[in-house]
Amino acid sequence: MNYSNQLRIEIEEILNALEEERRPWNPDWITTAICGNHEHGLANNGEDIEFWQYCGQTACREAVRRCINKRAGDRPEQDDGQLILPGWEHLQTYYLVKRNDTTIGISVFGLTDEEIREKAKEYRKMGEGCFAHAEELLRFLSQRAASA
Repeated sequence: MNYSNQLRIEIEEILNALEEERRPWNPDWITTAICGNHEHGLANNGEDIEFWQYCGQTACREAVRRCINKRAGDRPEQDDGQLILPGWEHLQTYYLVKRNDTTIGISVFGLTDEEIREKAKEYRKMGEGCFAHAEELLRFLSQRAASA
């Protein structure tokens, strides 16, 4: 198994544990925990240690972001039952929200009323955009057929 897969598995295990407790998915906290678990790999205290710490943390943070976005982003995989709250068709178990200038995944049960209203507003706006996009596609089809 390549290290990319190992890192993804480690991230998913942490996300699962946090989800079980309905705790936030803060990418900075998760990155710090994972990097802390692997500090022994930086046994060299040479002048390049800061470079390797930065590169390791940056790559880990990006992997954490991708995993969180896949699970709690605005385009959940409908086939992945893990993302949808049981008994609902669209309601996700986690949503991405911005708190203290950091985007984190929050259990739907931990969202404030205002965050829920903002998410609903966001999805309605996305829906309007999708309907408008569909209309433009059909208008283009008509114009293309008329000019042929």
